Amino acid sequence: MFFFNLVLTILTFIAYLLPFLAPKVFPFLSVLTLVLPFFLILNGLFFVFWLIQFKKANVPLGIGLVDGNYIYQ
Repeated sequence: MFFFNLVLTILTFIAYLLPFLAPKVFPFLSVLTLVLPFFLILNGLFFVFWLIQFKKANVPLGIGLVDGNYIYQ
C-alpha cells in the first residue's frame, strides 16, 4: 500500500511540473496532466486512509498535496 502511495505521489509531482515543460520534449508525459484530477482524488483518499491509520506515511503525501497547491498559485 505504501509503495503504491509513493508511486502516486511521485507521478503527481511530475504532473505538477509538466505545464512548465514543452510537450514536444516530453510527449508521453504530457498525458499525465489529463489524469491530474484523478491523482488528486486518489491522493486525498490516501491522505484520509493514512490519517486514520496514524502512520508516518501521511507526511510525504500531505507535503505533496500542499506543494502542488503552491505550484499552481
